[in-house]
Amino acid sequence: MAVTPPTDEQLDTFIRARLALIGIDLDDLPVDDPAAPADQVRLMSSLRTFLRNVPAAISDFTMDPQMRIPSFYPPEFMSWTSPGSQAPR
Repeated sequence: MAVTPPTDEQLDTFIRARLALIGIDLDDLPVDDPAAPADQVRLMSSLRTFLRNVPAAISDFTMDPQMRIPSFYPPEFMSWTSPGSQAPR
């Protein structure tokens, strides 16, 4: 079954709910004011774009063996982070 991307209205509801959970009220910003550093229209547009692009890019990411993260103790780090390994207890 194909995944249907969310509509702007659905994303707006999601964004407002998530911001409300952390105590941010977008109604304190002007609705559409080009002179303001931030307004509701630009902020919502930016957040919708972010939600449509970034989570998909993160979930599609796969670690390239050439891109290993430097660490002080590589064998231990790799044993903790390699697929099928057990986390330290």
